[in-house]
Amino acid sequence: MLSLIIPRAATAVGIFYMRQYIGAFPTDILEQARIDGCREFGIFCRVVVPGITPALASWGAISLIARWNDFLLPMVFLRDPEKQTLMVAISQLPVSDGLSTPWPVVMAGIAIATVPLLVAFVILQKYDIADLMAGSTKG
Repeated sequence: MLSLIIPRAATAVGIFYMRQYIGAFPTDILEQARIDGCREFGIFCRVVVPGITPALASWGAISLIARWNDFLLPMVFLRDPEKQTLMVAISQLPVSDGLSTPWPVVMAGIAIATVPLLVAFVILQKYDIADLMAGSTKG
């Protein structure tokens, strides 16, 4: 299972995305926290992380969709049928008696597999809307 988590834990695109978002964070707020006596780790945990919550939620949603639909690495690394991901299990459904793919069963499995993604999208959507609205007011 770690063979699926570790290679995809920190992608180059994710690091670049978060660096760009944090780079646009106002330095005045950071300076005010330093003047108030907060140390660097405290500034990061108490000031920066709450400020970048929309970026974390957006990247989390993108990563969730990409990892949920990932097919190649789980198929290569996971040999035990009990540990296979949902997409690999759907692709390995038994062939019917006519040696053809059971398309109605495959489509039903894919439709059910999209439900957790839709729930995650609805939950994380409020952060995207908050991020869009943050730049709409004059500050």
